[in-house]
Amino acid sequence: MQWPEWIKNNTTPWIIGTVIATVAMIIPFLSFNPTPKTDDHPIQIHSDGNMANSQKPVINGSDDAPQAVVDRLLKKLDNTFVALQDKNSKLQKMVRKYKVVEARLAQYSDTDDVAAKARELLQQGDLDGAEALFSQRLEKPASQQKQAASDAFELASIADIKLNYDKAKTHFRQAAQLEPDNSLYLSAYGSVLNALGQYGKAIEYYGKALAIDLKVLGDKHPKIASSYNNLALAWGHKGRYDKVIEYYGKALAINLEVLGDKHPKVARSYNSLGLAWDDKGQYDKAIEYYSRALTIDLGAFSDEYTNIAIRFKDFGLIWDDKGQYDKAIEYYGKALAINLEVFGDKHPMVARNYNNLALAWGHKDQYDRAIEYYGKALVIFELALGPDHPQTLSVRNNLQSVRKR
Repeated sequence: MQWPEWIKNNTTPWIIGTVIATVAMIIPFLSFNPTPKTDDHPIQIHSDGNMANSQKPVINGSDDAPQAVVDRLLKKLDNTFVALQDKNSKLQKMVRKYKVVEARLAQYSDTDDVAAKARELLQQGDLDGAEALFSQRLEKPASQQKQAASDAFELASIADIKLNYDKAKTHFRQAAQLEPDNSLYLSAYGSVLNALGQYGKAIEYYGKALAIDLKVLGDKHPKIASSYNNLALAWGHKGRYDKVIEYYGKALAINLEVLGDKHPKVARSYNSLGLAWDDKGQYDKAIEYYSRALTIDLGAFSDEYTNIAIRFKDFGLIWDDKGQYDKAIEYYGKALAINLEVFGDKHPMVARNYNNLALAWGHKDQYDRAIEYYGKALVIFELALGPDHPQTLSVRNNLQSVRKR
């Protein structure tokens, strides 16, 4: 992929590095009623520009997942209330969880007929059948407590892939109760509690898992860094950003020592710290960490062109939050230029770039420009998402509001 000259020639340090996380804080648009700035998740559009009935997200990193599995997971998503723009990231998480379970079952399928059959069913996309096998064995008196805990854990893991968090919670808890010294079970229970919004309990179980792993692995192991990240996420949901920064900082220290300063996980740690500082409203600190993250990512993933568009969009968001609207417009424009080249002019990601530009021009009270970009966004959203989609309706309402000015 050839980079545009304005990227290759851009050597200003604060430009090279700012931009990596999904910025969550949005300043109210004075008396304006802006469309919220949203994350960019690529959605595949057919050549005629219509989503048609498939609305299948682009799935990165799922090439080695059987198509039957991907199709079944998409069906699960279709039956679950998930915003269209979130389907891609949600599906990627489901595919990653599937891969973890499938690989784990492969490790002991030679000696466990139930695990072997469950793995076979998973590969066919039959998650319900695989789940039923562990459920049936779990209902029988177990000869070993360890086997019962393992079955409960696998059952819960499959339920988690299926987004059945209540069932996952029940059996992750069962596994943790049967083997209270198993950090994997404790951490998994913490994660489902976090997904269900029970953040205090999640922190409790993440802490128990961490204490066990610290004794066994020491304080420099990558698994310890993962535990710190889990704790940071849960504290973030509680709005305790000092705790978030503390735990992300500990994870960063481990990743730097173990992986070196150019590893993608180090970039993610910098990114996470940037997001935490952004949530605290300390934008200069956020920019500092976003800078470090983007510098690493540009070196490691120079071919992931669309990711750079997301980074520039995020940089636009933070300048917008700082009230520096000209800078925001500059970086929204850079994100737009990349997405136009990659996706064409009828893609929702391009529409979101137009929407962000409309917001920034509106903040500057230049309503003619806001009308121009809201109009472009509306045309794409109506074509790609339909006239009654919430995002389409929001842009249409804002366009009407600006026209009255």
